[in-house]
Amino acid sequence: MINKTLFDPDPALSRQPQIVASVLTYLGTLPFLYGVLWALNVVATPPLPFSIEAALMGYTVVIISFIAGIHWGLAVSFYSHRSTQQWHSNARPLDDDTEFCSLTRQQNSKHFSESNFSIMALFISSNVMALWAWLMLLLWFVSTQQAWSSWLSWLGLAMAFAVLLTVDYVWARVNDTHSWLWLLRWQASSVAIVSMFAMAFKTA
Repeated sequence: MINKTLFDPDPALSRQPQIVASVLTYLGTLPFLYGVLWALNVVATPPLPFSIEAALMGYTVVIISFIAGIHWGLAVSFYSHRSTQQWHSNARPLDDDTEFCSLTRQQNSKHFSESNFSIMALFISSNVMALWAWLMLLLWFVSTQQAWSSWLSWLGLAMAFAVLLTVDYVWARVNDTHSWLWLLRWQASSVAIVSMFAMAFKTA
């Protein structure tokens, strides 16, 4: 008799990665929440050897680059999975219904072509967003000479979070990925975007 426990793991164990990801994501929003409170003068500036604005700017660029890296890894993983599926599909021997098999392969080729387009778009957008965050950091450094560059850089980072969230939404819809991950990204990105607007208002 087959041991079904090998194929039906404990639901609590299967949810552990989701719980860990959720906890880490929520902890990652704490600097953004502090940035909102600081920008609204709810909390005082602590005695630190660096400014709160500089710390939050560096953290924001790291997080945007981190999300862009997730998108890059997602594209690599999805491409590898699709390539394996395509190889098995093409390697499958034809049966008596040759016309049916030919039609199936044509449909598979169209599906893989569409998937490749979305994968290439993910590769490109992940690089663009990482470079955009770096450019906003450079723009923020100019704020020592130009006051307008500070709030403009925060608005640019808010746009980056919005674009990355849009990419996540489209990818989740097209590839039917886990809804909990999309909800987690939406919550964290919303906090980050509010923080960016608060900092832009603070430095305007």
